[in-house]
Amino acid sequence: MLRFPERPPDEGMVMMIAPLAKCQAASEEGGQHWTVKGNDIYGIANVRSGDLVVGMNNCLVGVALTDYNIEAGEVALDITGCWWMAVLLNNGGITIGDWIYFHAGGPTPYLDNQPTAGKPVGQAMDTFSPVSGTIDVPVKLCPCAVDNRQFGP
Repeated sequence: MLRFPERPPDEGMVMMIAPLAKCQAASEEGGQHWTVKGNDIYGIANVRSGDLVVGMNNCLVGVALTDYNIEAGEVALDITGCWWMAVLLNNGGITIGDWIYFHAGGPTPYLDNQPTAGKPVGQAMDTFSPVSGTIDVPVKLCPCAVDNRQFGP
């Protein structure tokens, strides 16, 4: 289940948080990490280790390496690693290199490989045959993915 900020989105940076399996799909020799301060992103206090963090108005994409630290007012994000993510397959399979998109619309946000009204978060690092439903896919994060859309064309 995804957690949302407690107040409606505004013109500033807003985040979505999606819990993941909390395990990397591939080692990156340390990867790239970014420590985000509490005043950088609205709603950051809800972040838990392993959550997917997606900026609504920009290219921020990362996986939380720690829970939000109340005392320090920050959380560390992996912004270039490869993580297992639950991806909905409803229109065929996934090919290695396909973009994976975050969709905030509807009652439950989700990830899939369909760009319509989605925000790119990274690329699939494996190929999967066409199936229906949700499968775990290794996704290579991209801190500034293909475009900068705000969840729509």
